[in-house]
Amino acid sequence: MVYIWGTKYVYSKMGYVADFCPICRRPRAFSLRRTGLAKHIYYVTISQGDLVCYERTCLKCKTILAADLNDYECIPKKNEPLPALVNMSNPHMMELLKDRLALEEVVRKAPTSLDDELRFALIRSPFYLLSPTVERRLSKLFFDLELWLAIGASILILKTVPGLADRYLPAESDRVYIGALIFCLLLVFWQLLTQGSRYVRKRIVPVLAKSLKPLRPKVSELNVIVRDMKERKHKLGRKIKVADIQRYL
Repeated sequence: MVYIWGTKYVYSKMGYVADFCPICRRPRAFSLRRTGLAKHIYYVTISQGDLVCYERTCLKCKTILAADLNDYECIPKKNEPLPALVNMSNPHMMELLKDRLALEEVVRKAPTSLDDELRFALIRSPFYLLSPTVERRLSKLFFDLELWLAIGASILILKTVPGLADRYLPAESDRVYIGALIFCLLLVFWQLLTQGSRYVRKRIVPVLAKSLKPLRPKVSELNVIVRDMKERKHKLGRKIKVADIQRYL
């Protein structure tokens, strides 16, 4: 008998908290979860595993950020309107964020008045905050709509082409079938190859652009950041296109 065992990540939902979202650039409600690494047998775990980290996910932009339980006085099990959630989970947040909120007010009203170095740092920050989300997503195979459509089309082609070839081109039926098979394999392979770029374009770029828009980034600044991410081997740097960001700005 073959036994399948090892370790896997286990996620435990803890509740909701209020905190600052650097992507939305304002206080937001977050869901909070514990990430553990647990032993499994046939992918079934019986514990929460050893603690790896705590994570908070913005309920608005869906960005996952690191969390420190010491930042919260309590963790309500139910999501509440933001003012109530602030009072319950993070009552000192607005005072602690006073300087950051003042900076964000300048960003909204007069971004060009910011020091060049500070402004560039603010433009750069969302790229690196979103990078772990991309790394996690692209670390394993996933099926998006385009890939499912390619698989479905391939099945349909391979079911219908041999019969049509036998009826109308019997002398070439083998070659037609082989050609159809090669086409289907290339179609599915192409969708697999490009699914990472599609994910970034559809899911990451709109969120990133919304965060960047108040700062009015220049194309040259975006190019510098993307090039830097490529050099640092970030998947986001390899998959994102500055032209796609510009469409949302």
